[in-house]
Amino acid sequence: MSDGARSRVGDGRYGDRHPHRGPVVHRAGVHPRLVPAGESTKKEDAMYTRSINDVEKVEWGAGTSQRVLTAEDPMGFAVAHTVVRKGTSSRLQYRNHLEACYCIGGSGTVWNEDRSQRYDIVPGTIYVLDQHDKHYLEASDDEDLILVSIFNPPITGKEKHTLSEDGFSSY
Repeated sequence: MSDGARSRVGDGRYGDRHPHRGPVVHRAGVHPRLVPAGESTKKEDAMYTRSINDVEKVEWGAGTSQRVLTAEDPMGFAVAHTVVRKGTSSRLQYRNHLEACYCIGGSGTVWNEDRSQRYDIVPGTIYVLDQHDKHYLEASDDEDLILVSIFNPPITGKEKHTLSEDGFSSY
């Protein structure tokens, strides 16, 4: 690649040019924008932050989800702060996304579709749904389960779960 263009966007380690569209600027608290050709980018603009307090809290039936990184962000994946209410059990499946969830608080259990495999979830544990797996997600009876959920491809942030008695919820 010529003129310093690199295949990744970000700070000086990866370059500050989109490989096809030119420089990219990331501003604190807002979505990145493309910079017109010829404009330079500043190193201090190479990243941004977003708090769960800055995004909508989406009720999904057995808890809440705050989508802090979505398809609008040019990252190729999405991140959500997910709370599963204590004592709840949900039948879930992500038909259009792969999902990995890292536990940061509380405890719970993930079961496969026929409940033949049980996985206990505690802080420091990640569970990975790499085949659009139908699964049961349960929080313990005495505390909420708190997860960082990663989706690929990224969710838009507008998706809503509809939990039903006869099937697995999906979006």
